[in-house]
Amino acid sequence: MSRYSFQHSIKSRAGTNDDLLIQVLDGLLSRYLDRVPDASRIVAIVQARGDRIINDHIAFRSIHIESILTIFLHLGYEVRFDHSTGQPFNFEQKKLTAVWLKHPNKNVPRIFVSQFRFTEGSEQLQKIIGKYLKDWKDPINDLDLNDAQAINEYLHTAQWPTPTYSDYLEIQKESEYVAWVLFNKYYLNHFTLSIHELSSFEFESDLVEVINNYQKSYHKTKSLDVIVDAQNMLFRKYRKHFKAFNDFLFDHKFHMNSVGDGVMNISPDHCLLQSSTKANEIMASFPDGNYSVPGSYVEFAYRGFSKDTITKLVRANVPIIDLSIENRRDGFETQNADRIFESTYLGKETIINNSQSAYVDSCKKIINFLNHFNEYN
Repeated sequence: MSRYSFQHSIKSRAGTNDDLLIQVLDGLLSRYLDRVPDASRIVAIVQARGDRIINDHIAFRSIHIESILTIFLHLGYEVRFDHSTGQPFNFEQKKLTAVWLKHPNKNVPRIFVSQFRFTEGSEQLQKIIGKYLKDWKDPINDLDLNDAQAINEYLHTAQWPTPTYSDYLEIQKESEYVAWVLFNKYYLNHFTLSIHELSSFEFESDLVEVINNYQKSYHKTKSLDVIVDAQNMLFRKYRKHFKAFNDFLFDHKFHMNSVGDGVMNISPDHCLLQSSTKANEIMASFPDGNYSVPGSYVEFAYRGFSKDTITKLVRANVPIIDLSIENRRDGFETQNADRIFESTYLGKETIINNSQSAYVDSCKKIINFLNHFNEYN
């Protein structure tokens, strides 16, 4: 069984820098698979069923979100915001601002990038972080963005001193996110397996049967109730399919990130379902000793068809097989992502008051950066 590579799932387009992008993604993936035993095992058991590995998205946590954007905008990505607000995502309790990136090559995974709003941190947190970042000079402006090896070295090399374990623990009390970034750098935070693409589970054939039945009913009655019933039935199918896959993971003894009484995170429109493993522990070397800390994890995403797409399917008598990846639910959902973040959490955070102005300022910085980037590129 071959080791998974993005070359297996991305077809490079002529006249683009897709080959460079694939090299960068494979560099990230190689270290991630070596570092996250759960990821390698999931790839193996899914491939053993005869399924192709399709990556829905990858994610980065950052000290400076513009640094990550600089790299991936150069590689052809475009920035997207929260579909419900038209602004960057706001994770109020965790004090995070985030965006997602989409590539014109439909086979390239999405990217989710987030950043902590340091001005919302306590005085103690800012004092500790300042100690490690006071001499930081981000080398991003001197980075050769056409050199895949240089990009991967940048993303995997600490640009600030490794904190002491005592400082790590002190930061962790307030923000497990910041503690993770300060130690783990810009390592790939997670890889996301696209669940609806797994043919061995026969999810698509199940949806085809439902759509065929409702198409026949609608063309006999022309009743809008048939469309509503079709939508609700498919939403139940999405949940059933995703539960079946998560049960498959439980059967293989994976430790999942639980939310309430379950592991599934479902968007309000019922069309984006996500779950994740709990982060593998890694042995970390600190100046004051070696200790176990959370590393990276694996996420799973099921993207269903939206209400509008289901309506068109039923009315127009269009086979699901004729639909492309663009017809599935795109983007991300704040409430889902908020819980997925906790895949690396130990539950130690103390909640500090939030500041809306800090979120507004972070949005302005991102938008100004994008305007400047677009002006000079």
